[in-house]
Amino acid sequence: MILLNKTIYSLRRSTITYLILIGVIFVAAIVQELSGFGFGTLAMAILPIFLAYKTCNMLVLSASLLIEIYTIIKLFKYIQWKLVIIPTFVSVIISILGTHLMLGLSTKTLSIIMACFLWIMAGYLSLIAPKLKVSANLFTGLIAGGLGGFMQSMFAAGGPPIVAYYNSIIDNPLTYQATVQTYFITTTLTILITDFSKGYLTGNLVLPGIICMISCLLGTIVGMRLLHKISMKTVRKAAYIVMLLAGCYMLYKGIF
Repeated sequence: MILLNKTIYSLRRSTITYLILIGVIFVAAIVQELSGFGFGTLAMAILPIFLAYKTCNMLVLSASLLIEIYTIIKLFKYIQWKLVIIPTFVSVIISILGTHLMLGLSTKTLSIIMACFLWIMAGYLSLIAPKLKVSANLFTGLIAGGLGGFMQSMFAAGGPPIVAYYNSIIDNPLTYQATVQTYFITTTLTILITDFSKGYLTGNLVLPGIICMISCLLGTIVGMRLLHKISMKTVRKAAYIVMLLAGCYMLYKGIF
């Protein structure tokens, strides 16, 4: 009887966990499609409460890759390749160098710095970007890629500078989404390949992985349909709102 009760409890707990996984991934995928980023921030803020951190990390990375591949396939003709090459190259170089600086700082310090970065980016998108016309040239590409690489190595979140950059120079929501996801896929693939080589991908990830992928695909499809109906102004609002909320979350992590 005791064994039966434990089994029932375990099944209920697993069911609740998977339902939460479905809901969080679905909503995060919609946010990612509308704002260009935020999937990882939202998912990793909630899922580690219910699942092991490494499990969450692998699930989120895999789902991110699915979002990026789906978006690139659907919006391939909208990709601005010349806006992707320079930031991506610089980002990879800077992220390697920035790793050494990260090792000397505590997790709480990194969280507080990250919160400040996010609020600065949100302030830029909401207050400065609408009044300032940024040109797509070598210099701005280097700056965006450099900041993205620095934040990727320091906080594992290199999205905000790139999102702010593309938001400032691209006026079409579909072009923006196609270009920003093409940039992100390089980072995602690099991390996944590294994790795979270290043996982090195990059989325990199969069931939650399948659930995660289905939920992510549905959320991405819904987000893509919404993206076709909104203006770039709405996309910018979604981006800086996500940044503000993520900044609050990171500050909370840094203080508590």
